[in-house]
Amino acid sequence: MHPDLGYGRKELGLEMPRSLVVILLFVILLGAGMYGLASMDVEQELAPVEKPVLNPGTSS
Repeated sequence: MHPDLGYGRKELGLEMPRSLVVILLFVILLGAGMYGLASMDVEQELAPVEKPVLNPGTSS
């Protein structure tokens, strides 16, 4: 058994409800995921676009 040091989680102000911890972890993971997706290099080389062929003999 360990000796009582006179302070615990309540005295240090670290007592949080379990739901608050779950929400906090979810927000941290969401922020990390958003940062990870935003920092990915997703640029692609520009591909040439085909121009539509217009028939000069027909008019609409």
